Formats: sequence, structure tokens, C-alpha cells
Amino acid sequence: HFRSHLNLGLSYLARAITAARTRAGAAQSDSSGSAAEANSRKAGRHFDQACELNPRDALNFYNRGRLYELRADNVRAVSDYKRALSLLRRNSSFKTRLRQRIQRLEAGPR
Repeated sequence: HFRSHLNLGLSYLARAITAARTRAGAAQSDSSGSAAEANSRKAGRHFDQACELNPRDALNFYNRGRLYELRADNVRAVSDYKRALSLLRRNSSFKTRLRQRIQRLEAGPR
């Protein structure tokens, strides 16, 4: 079921973010770097499955976009964020923040 893949993807994404922050705050530890990469790969597999199983769920694409952004793959992140945006029906603060995130990524580094 796509929800289990989404939940597992979120769990691995959180672990990858924590490991990346630990690595950034410490002296570039190989173990935290490999943990971040392993968790990122696992998250990616689960998000890919969630997107494939339910291609009409904006959260699947939003969360995979977050993973791409963590990996500094801004082209893919923007693509998934735009897909998520197109799937959201109502205007909301989330939609506004997502548009801002897309604009920031498309503008590139400052």
C-alpha cells in the first residue's frame, strides 16, 4: 500500500536529515555521511513506490521533492514540487510556501 511506502520514506528522510545535520555540525564523519546516504537511498526507493502507487497524492511528490532538495538535486526537487502543487486543489498556506520554495530553488544559490 502506498501509505506504508510514504511512512517508511518519511522515516528514512528524517534519519537522513539528522545524519546530514550531525555531519555538518561535526568534523565530516564518514559514519554520519554513510548513514545519511543509506537512509537517503532507502527513502528514495519508498517515495518512488508511493508516487508510482498513488500518482494523485501531492504529499508523495512533495516529500520526494524534499529528498531531492536534501541531495541538492534542485531540478528534480522543483519538478516534484510543481507536480505536488498541480495536485493540490485548495489555496492554502502550504501551497503558498510551496510556490515560494520553488521560486527559491529556481533562483539558485545566492
